[in-house]
Amino acid sequence: MSKKNPLIIKASNIVGSQTELAKRIGMKKQFLSQLAKGERPVPSRWGIPIERATAGQVTRYELCPEVFGSAPASIDSHVA
Repeated sequence: MSKKNPLIIKASNIVGSQTELAKRIGMKKQFLSQLAKGERPVPSRWGIPIERATAGQVTRYELCPEVFGSAPASIDSHVA
């Protein structure tokens, strides 16, 4: 049994639904459903579109750390 992908579920909830997320990023709803169910890993090519669709609330770094690495330190953390 596959483990659900909480990041895809979170991204879907942010935009309203899996159907809406799929529409916004140009992905087939069936494929997004497979990602949410954990049946497939999130391909790195979808990291940036999902990050943009969620206004950065789900990042490429969270979705695909093996490709994008760790999230960079925010600019705010460098301001004294």
